[in-house]
Amino acid sequence: MIKIIVIDDQLQSRKFLLRQLATIKEVEVIAEAGSAEQGEELIKKLRPDLVFLDVEMPSTTGFEMLRHFTVIDFQVIFISSYSKYAIEAIKEGALDYLLKPIKYEELNAAIIRCKKKIDVRKRDTNDIKARDSNSSKKLLLPLPKGYKLISVFDIVYCESSGRYTTFYPHNDNFIVVAKNLGSFHESLVEQGFVRIHDSYMINMRYFDSYSREHEKHGEVVLITGVKLKVSRTRKTTLLKELKQYKIKG
Repeated sequence: MIKIIVIDDQLQSRKFLLRQLATIKEVEVIAEAGSAEQGEELIKKLRPDLVFLDVEMPSTTGFEMLRHFTVIDFQVIFISSYSKYAIEAIKEGALDYLLKPIKYEELNAAIIRCKKKIDVRKRDTNDIKARDSNSSKKLLLPLPKGYKLISVFDIVYCESSGRYTTFYPHNDNFIVVAKNLGSFHESLVEQGFVRIHDSYMINMRYFDSYSREHEKHGEVVLITGVKLKVSRTRKTTLLKELKQYKIKG
C-alpha cells in the first residue's frame, strides 16, 4: 500500500485529486494539507511514500518546502496549472509533473511508476540487509601455521584440487587450505554457493552469466571476469538454481 499526502492550497483541486486517488488500488491517502507549512509537518510526522505537491502556494512554494528536507525519502509528484515549472521539477528529482486538471490516465501511470520505484528500493534495502547479514558470517580456514577468518560474502569461488581447496576472495589474495572442498560444501550451500563442477563452487552473488557457446556443458562467467567450466553432472543443479530468478508473467 502506497501512503500518500496531498498538499495543495486550492481546496477544489485537492478534493478532485482525492476522488481520483480513491479509485486506484493499493494507495491510501493518509493526510491532506492546504499549505506548504502544514504539509511539511505532516510529512515529518507521518513519513509517506508519495507526496502530491502543488508548486504555487502562498508564503512558501512547493520547491522551497522540499529544500527544507535534508533527506527526501519519499517520492514527489508536482501538480500545477502551469507547464512552465516542469523543467525545475525535473531538476528537483520529481517522479512526475502533472498539469491541472489532472487526467486520470496520467495519474494512474504516475502511480504505477511510483510502485516500481518503491519495489526497487525495497529490493535494494533487502539486498543490503542480506549482504550485511551474510558479511557477518565467517568461515574459519585452517592454515599451516594458524587460522584465517574470512567473510563468506567476500568469497567469489572455491577451487578443489585433490585434498586441497583454494578460496578466491574478491578483495584479497587467494587462500589455499589443506582440506577438500567437500569439507566446506554444506556450509557454503547454506550461504548461497552452488557446485558447478567437481573442481568449482561459486558464490551466486558474483554470478554474471551462463553460456554453452564455448564449452560442451557450458561455462559460468562471474562478475569479476573469471570463466569456469560447468560439468555434465552439475549443470542440472546450476540451471535449477537459476530458475528462481526467472520473471513470472
